[in-house]
Amino acid sequence: MLALVLCVVGAGMNSVKAEKVYGSLSVATGATWNSETNTMGFTAVNGWQILLTGLPSGDITAYMTIHATLSNFSENLDKVRLRIKDKSEKYADYNLVAGENNVNLVALRNANPNCDFTNIKDITIWSPTAAKNGSTIDDKHPASVVITDVYIDESFVVISNDGFTDEITSLDYITNGNTFVISDNGTKAMYFANGQNSINGGVQTIPNTAYFTYLLEKVEDSGIEGNNIYRIRIKNLNGTDYSGIDGGCYINTPTWGITFAGISANSQSNGKTYGQDDNNYGLWYVTFDSENGFSFQNVGKATDGQGRASWMKVDGMNSDQVYLKLYKSIEFSSVTVNPANDKIFALSKATGYDAETKLLSIGGWTFDTPVDLSNWNYLVITTSQSASNTSSKIHLTDDNGVSCTDADNTHDDSFRGMVLDKWNNRNALCIDLNYLKTTKGLDITKIKSLTLDGYYGGNANVYLSQVYLTSYLSTNMLGGQYVSQHNGNLVRNYTVTGKFGTISLPYKASVSGALVYSIAGKTDNGITLERVDGLLEAGKSYFYMSYDEIGSYDDNKPTVGNVHFFRADFSECDITTPVLNNGLVGTFTNTTAPQGENYYVLSKNELYQVDSDVTVEANKAYVDLSKITNSSSSAKSRVSIDFEGGQATGIAAIENNDAVNAITNAAIYNLNGQRVMNPTRGIYIVNGKKLFIK
Repeated sequence: MLALVLCVVGAGMNSVKAEKVYGSLSVATGATWNSETNTMGFTAVNGWQILLTGLPSGDITAYMTIHATLSNFSENLDKVRLRIKDKSEKYADYNLVAGENNVNLVALRNANPNCDFTNIKDITIWSPTAAKNGSTIDDKHPASVVITDVYIDESFVVISNDGFTDEITSLDYITNGNTFVISDNGTKAMYFANGQNSINGGVQTIPNTAYFTYLLEKVEDSGIEGNNIYRIRIKNLNGTDYSGIDGGCYINTPTWGITFAGISANSQSNGKTYGQDDNNYGLWYVTFDSENGFSFQNVGKATDGQGRASWMKVDGMNSDQVYLKLYKSIEFSSVTVNPANDKIFALSKATGYDAETKLLSIGGWTFDTPVDLSNWNYLVITTSQSASNTSSKIHLTDDNGVSCTDADNTHDDSFRGMVLDKWNNRNALCIDLNYLKTTKGLDITKIKSLTLDGYYGGNANVYLSQVYLTSYLSTNMLGGQYVSQHNGNLVRNYTVTGKFGTISLPYKASVSGALVYSIAGKTDNGITLERVDGLLEAGKSYFYMSYDEIGSYDDNKPTVGNVHFFRADFSECDITTPVLNNGLVGTFTNTTAPQGENYYVLSKNELYQVDSDVTVEANKAYVDLSKITNSSSSAKSRVSIDFEGGQATGIAAIENNDAVNAITNAAIYNLNGQRVMNPTRGIYIVNGKKLFIK
């Protein structure tokens, strides 16, 4: 699976391909532009520019890549600058070179925090800060470059390895001066983490600059018994020697017994000793087994062929002998992969869905024009509340009438589980679309409907939180399905006195077991919160309220439950700095909250003013009243927090229902005697009397 993603915005319901927004060029300052030949020309550096028109301005954070193809550089020019400038004149620059340029806007934004990517003024291409080495750019030596195919995209374009070519099947090949690529099993290349410390299995999104080839150098004078002792020289893909932080280019195992390999400058001849600390950690025994492959064992302190040190191994392998596959080269290509998308199956578009309760009875999504889901590998469904006593089936149907559901293989993990079932703790599912395509014959390019119904013909009764598409496969899945035994990428405990919390994550996420809120505005005596649909945005902070009753998975009814947060996108989409969300300030590390009348923290379902040192833990948030821009109390808000003398009186539900509005300040209990903070439909006990809420 090719790993990479972006953040899609504005994809139509019937067209889900990521759209490119193309730009055109016009003269801005000093530079010339020939629209017939696509040539930029200028006679000075540092400021001569052309303007890219047609590209989006304002908030461009939804876009992941700017692409530009450059060619025909004049002899005195080797690069030009892409400049993204906000309305306060702060900017982010990136050098464009010959060939295909794919600028990662997430990385550029993170590297230039002073430039406001939510308020961009314009995008330009500038002359470089200097001419090509030894050259001059002036009236007598003008510079020029051809610029074509410029667009901004909602997707990432990355260089990935497609695989390996020509497996090596003899020891002679690598001992005769030929370079080779190391792999664990033919699917992962071996590279050095951070350029030096350890050998890891590289996933396919590691750029080609992180890969290396290797060369064996036989050591004749080591004084160690045996004739198959070598140094392993590290070569860059262009054939030059790799140079580590310490200047070394040989693989070396550290003296403290780490099983991974490091790089050492001392792995060079020093009498009859090779490697750090005057030991033989730069020397390796190399063997080949026709059935298993190659193995590399470090000599270590051995002087007589005994006491050999660790095997060269891949992350996670045990201490036994490890066999690796070797290849002559790696193939690379450009790859574009779509991100998590929750627009196609937006909850508001589902029939049978109640926006107030989040309950889906029989119903789902039906499209007049079939939708193409082939850009994604997985369909994920998460619930805010555990499914009802009746399990709920998921049906995917294509335009040819082929329908896939869980009816024929309820608990077959290879089917990826297409049923939400409270009793089996299936409260969130990840459905493998490729499996349905190849094994079940579903045409995922022409999906006509996604529907849910009761497993035994009754209502579905599913409390949905998110339904979305992604190519990211969470490591917290078993057989492709999220189950309650897995803690997700982040898990929070809740109790009756702690059903509310704050969350701040650097990645897009779905939630199981809770409703999510943003601050809607502030009133004279507090703030109001508004419920959020769809995926949590990367970097933004939210309030959440656990939706399930304590013990909903277990008849013993424990006093503690969990809320699960699942990563929906790849790490390439991660945000490095939290994004202010209308007065809610997030943290990615433990942070001391500011003190004063504007600052509040949440504890045990109440907000407290910060008047002493208070630590806000990582991935939580605090409130800054001065940063709340909306002063109205929206009718769509679902939760209010009121203040009295600096402390909240509590968090009470507000629903568009007269009965609920009348009891927002009362203690409410369900028929099991449990306190309920946010009643929906059902029978409740209020002030000793039964109350039915429709």
